[in-house]
Amino acid sequence: MLDGLVFVALFVIFGGGTLLAYWLAYASLPTFDEYRRRYPDLCKNGRCRCHSCGGDRVFLHTLDAFHRRHVCATCGTVLYRS
Repeated sequence: MLDGLVFVALFVIFGGGTLLAYWLAYASLPTFDEYRRRYPDLCKNGRCRCHSCGGDRVFLHTLDAFHRRHVCATCGTVLYRS
């Protein structure tokens, strides 16, 4: 019985830590509106260019059912989240 409780406790601690790290990494990315305010000269007509290389091809990287990040197809820089 005690071994089972230890296993569950360790699972919750490490699983919770992984989820927290995932959320903190995702939340640290700017939203589209924040990116647009930060780089107004790179965002025109609802489309943004990469702040690192100036590339205009952005692809969507789906993280899960609700979280996505937008990445420059030229240099791989993560631009913003949605």
